[in-house]
Amino acid sequence: MLKIIRNNKAQTTLGEYLLVISIVVVSISAMGVYFRRALQARVHDARKAVITEVMNRTEGNFVGDLRYEYEPYYTRSEAIIDANVNQTDMVLEGIYRKDINDGTTIQAVSETAPPREAD
Repeated sequence: MLKIIRNNKAQTTLGEYLLVISIVVVSISAMGVYFRRALQARVHDARKAVITEVMNRTEGNFVGDLRYEYEPYYTRSEAIIDANVNQTDMVLEGIYRKDINDGTTIQAVSETAPPREAD
């Protein structure tokens, strides 16, 4: 007789566990919207802070307009890349030595056009 009562209590405990687990899952999924909003706000603030800092540091040296948004489809860019590699192999008194001198020069120009001037 006691075994039957124990089994019935176990069934109600299982129901309580399922109820608590479902409440936790629903609350976490509902808070996900707020987590995403908070993360997007942090990214937006960081982007705005970086652009403001760049504008302040390059004041008078930069000609053009910096945008807070990034439109990759309206970007015109050119790059000239020059790479030099010099390699020297030597054997001195039984010791092998290899010297490698390399250098890379990159000149890049990028211009972001407003959407009305695309293409």
